Order: sequence, then C-alpha cells, then structure tokens
Amino acid sequence: MADLLSSTDKQFFVNVLGDIFDTFKREIVVHKEPKKKIINPAIELFAGYAESSRPDNIEYVHESKTFSALISYADSLSQQQNKSISEINSRIQKGTVRIKVTQEARDYIINGRTENVEVDGKKFNVITFDAVKYFFGLRWYVFYLEETL
Repeated sequence: MADLLSSTDKQFFVNVLGDIFDTFKREIVVHKEPKKKIINPAIELFAGYAESSRPDNIEYVHESKTFSALISYADSLSQQQNKSISEINSRIQKGTVRIKVTQEARDYIINGRTENVEVDGKKFNVITFDAVKYFFGLRWYVFYLEETL
C-alpha cells in the first residue's frame, strides 16, 4: 500500500513544525524540590535530637532549569459557549495553561519532584501526566498547568 506522503514531504512537514516551534517558543523555568546538603558531616549531634540539634548544618540547594515551550492560555468563555457555568469554572481552575515541550524538558519535569513551573513570571503546578503529540517522527509532550495561589 502506498503512502499518501513521500518521505521528502514528511521531512518538509517536520521542518515546518520545527520552524513553528522555534518561532513561537517562549522560556519556562522548571523548579525542582531543593536537595539537602550536609555542610559538615563530622559535627556531633546531641543524643536523642537527631538533625534538629544542628539545623545550621543543613543547606538546601535550589535546582531549576530553563526550557523552551509553546504556551497556550485557556480562552474559556469564547471556546466554551455551549457548556454550563459549572463546567467552565472547573476548566478554568484545572487547566489554565497548556505547554508543549521537547523530550529533554519532559524528562526533567517527570523525573523527581517538580515543585512548580514558572511561565511569564507566574508559578504553576503540573496537574497532568505528559501526553505525546507525534508528527512524522517529531515528538512534543503536552502538560496542563494550574496557577498557584
């Protein structure tokens, strides 16, 4: 059975989609849970108090990384005119931002605990697992985010 598109056509579409990503991408910052670092492991602790006897011996190391993403904000009222008000309100609360990211960003988000994702200066929690969008061998991963209050 013959393909509708030749391999040259498929490569053309992949290149166009890559250009679209490069044109409309914006920066996001993914913040991970800070890691504990023992400053001086040789310091003796008071018996029975464990780490709480020397709280200044622990340092928290912030971990974050910047990635490129396509960002979509939900335009709930214009797109959802036929739905009831309760359905619209639940959608606004649960999925205000959708991001499309590459494999590297997806791996960083899902490995370990992601505290929040910073988009346009606001912080959001990841509320869904990744969904893969596959285009002729090109893969993007979609996450929905909820604004933190």
